[in-house]
Amino acid sequence: MSLAALPLTIIPFILYNLLMIMGVDLSTSLVGDGITMMSGGVWKLTWGDVLLLIGIVVLFIEIVKATYTGTASMIDHGLSMVVFIAFLVEFLMVSQA
Repeated sequence: MSLAALPLTIIPFILYNLLMIMGVDLSTSLVGDGITMMSGGVWKLTWGDVLLLIGIVVLFIEIVKATYTGTASMIDHGLSMVVFIAFLVEFLMVSQA
């Protein structure tokens, strides 16, 4: 099995679980008082924002990978479904999720 057949969505799943095991508060600001934007609003970059950004980038890569055909992509689709089910079970069963 090649690395192309592994679902990349496992990366944010593992990162989230590691942060939860370490007891990191995902609402903690990473840049102190926040970043003042041009509109005057203050954006406080949190661990949750970073995980969301990583998840969006990985999802984009997964969508591009889904356009390829072949045996490796079929395995990738199957494993991606397993990762999705793991996300769903964790969301439904874990109170911190």
